[in-house]
Amino acid sequence: ANHAVIDIKQRDGEYPVYNLHPTTGNFIAYGYASKNCPFAGDPIWHYEVNTSPNYDVSFCGTICPNKDHPDQRKAELLSKLTRNGFKIRATISHFGNHSGYDFEWKLDRPILNEYSLTITAGKVGYNCNIAGDLTMRTFEIPLMNRPLLSNGGDSWDFIFEDGKDIVIYNEDNIIEKMKELIKDEGLRKEIAKNGLWK
Repeated sequence: ANHAVIDIKQRDGEYPVYNLHPTTGNFIAYGYASKNCPFAGDPIWHYEVNTSPNYDVSFCGTICPNKDHPDQRKAELLSKLTRNGFKIRATISHFGNHSGYDFEWKLDRPILNEYSLTITAGKVGYNCNIAGDLTMRTFEIPLMNRPLLSNGGDSWDFIFEDGKDIVIYNEDNIIEKMKELIKDEGLRKEIAKNGLWK
């Protein structure tokens, strides 16, 4: 996303937030103030491309192949979903030994609308926050008209409501949460719509 916080003169304890327009390069002021501008999606590049997904989840992101790397948690959970009958595809941006994964994967790093095409090949958007933060994927997936299945992240509950705008999982309930989403297309559409307007 083309967002920037401009540190100008502090006013009433808060800073104005500006957005860098992607084509003109001009900064546009918005009618709210914030001390922090979190990651965000950009509707110019993050939108529903594929309306007939072939997968239950199409993940796109990093999974470092080092077996002791925290990214292996993503791989373990995607493999767990696959072993439980879900059709999973991952587009991974790291070269290396990715043997032993139960899910379908390929090496690539799609950007812009290719990223949206990759994500929307799945019915559900998947996110696994490793560092405990809110990643860009948290905001991009709802723009692509997909419900977000996520393990949360820093202060997610200040933005989203579990079961309404987002579906929060843990290692014990991820299978049940996924079953609910795949079984109920209406629920997927409702959560995707609610997440979009957050």
